[in-house]
Amino acid sequence: MEKGHFDYDALGVGVNAGNPADMREGIRDRRRRPTPVFSWYTLFGQRRINRRRTDERDNYYVDLYNARLLAALLLIIALSLIDALCTHQIIARGGSEWNPIMRVLLDVSDHAFFSYKFVMTSAGVIILCLHKNFKFVRHLISLILVFYVILMFYQVTILYAL
Repeated sequence: MEKGHFDYDALGVGVNAGNPADMREGIRDRRRRPTPVFSWYTLFGQRRINRRRTDERDNYYVDLYNARLLAALLLIIALSLIDALCTHQIIARGGSEWNPIMRVLLDVSDHAFFSYKFVMTSAGVIILCLHKNFKFVRHLISLILVFYVILMFYQVTILYAL
């Protein structure tokens, strides 16, 4: 062994153990792997934002979410349910459903229609929430809100026309 070189392999701490940059007090650096989507820290973590300026370009996960995001995501769910109610009223007044999946669910029962709409929207909102710091998702949330607002105006116009 060379003078001044510590033998990390002697600790038996992994393949890259010989690199001092990968070590911190004999423990392998946990930051070498990306944070998983679901982990202990999803429920009990403390990270709200990215801590490093160099990471601002990357997609990353956080443990805590802000009130503004919560409001936007709850608004998406609320607008989706209002959409379902308006659709139901339009169909009751003689209109028709364009979406073939929703059309089949409406034929099955109102409960199936509303349940499916709520579950699918909620699942999508959870995925958006988990990926909120991905570049395309930031814009997608705003785009979905704009879409639903336009859809609400369209459906209200149809309801007044029927």
